[in-house]
Amino acid sequence: MPLRFAGRGWLAWGAAVILVILSVGDVLTTMYIIAGGAGREGNPFMAWLMVVLGLRLALGVKVVLTAGIAMCLVGKWEYHLARMGMSIAIGMHCLVVGRHLFYILGGYV
Repeated sequence: MPLRFAGRGWLAWGAAVILVILSVGDVLTTMYIIAGGAGREGNPFMAWLMVVLGLRLALGVKVVLTAGIAMCLVGKWEYHLARMGMSIAIGMHCLVVGRHLFYILGGYV
């Protein structure tokens, strides 16, 4: 099934942009926490990728993969499952970035 991008509304593209921005926020806050020595990567796959590729490259791969997933979800936006997947991905990233910011701004890091 081919992806279709023509005719997608602002909601689809806005959701994709928000997801990528949150992914970048996750990367930046994760790097800040790890550099401060106060935390570690909680995702086992990302932790393994950081060991194999290094911190910066692994987190760059994460942002690129997240952008690719966002594009796939926009390409299938007419399906309820794609919209729900985008909503779940945005919600989960909000929780992660929010938690990171709580630790950073609260002085726990």
